[in-house]
Amino acid sequence: MSSGELAVLSHLPVLGQHPCRHDVRLLVIPLTAVVGLAVDFGRAYSVKSQTQQALDAAALAGGRVSQVEKTDTVNKARRQQIGILQSGQANQTWVST
Repeated sequence: MSSGELAVLSHLPVLGQHPCRHDVRLLVIPLTAVVGLAVDFGRAYSVKSQTQQALDAAALAGGRVSQVEKTDTVNKARRQQIGILQSGQANQTWVST
């Protein structure tokens, strides 16, 4: 075989290997980054939603105290809101009949 024939044969893919195999390996890094960002944004949305629910529950509890009580409503509502936020009951629904 001449050196020209060897040069042509050296560029042919080896049996069992796809010529674009290295391209797929390079896609793993950006794909992993996209999945990581999706997880991070999902977690941030979940925390924001839980925080909003806690604040809504505290506001509803404070409003209820101010409707029921006729004296010293501001301090009673404040104590009620603080108690709800500290007890972790803010995820429950605070709508009464």
